[in-house]
Amino acid sequence: VVLQPRECASSTGSGTFLYVAPDGTATPIESYSYTSVCTNPWTYGGGISPLGQRVNFFPRSRIQPFVVANAGFVAFTQVVPSNNATKFNFSFGAGAGVQYYLRAGRSVEVDFRLHHISNAYRGEQNPGVDNGLLTVSYSFGR
Repeated sequence: VVLQPRECASSTGSGTFLYVAPDGTATPIESYSYTSVCTNPWTYGGGISPLGQRVNFFPRSRIQPFVVANAGFVAFTQVVPSNNATKFNFSFGAGAGVQYYLRAGRSVEVDFRLHHISNAYRGEQNPGVDNGLLTVSYSFGR
């Protein structure tokens, strides 16, 4: 399978540098040309992961190691990650971490998750994207 990279938006043009005198008159002093080989198109997306499970191993301990897994979807404004994929992708994640309770209602948590996004062969191509996600959080509440 050969992935098609997202198409570039190249451009070329020319112009003239002008000297503007204190009285407001403009005099051309030099011409220039430019070439923009490619731009980096931005793609926006959002999603939710409503299916998930977290298991704490020592729920009554101050230090609580855990494993976590979740599943959901992500929708983008353009096809992702190649021109022959889809705007709608599924997401899956799994990882492990540790939560440390500083006192009642206050904790620090560190976890690492492997995250996968793909369109489940709903498009012409299904180039999945895999990445790692490290999270550090501080919780306060009840």
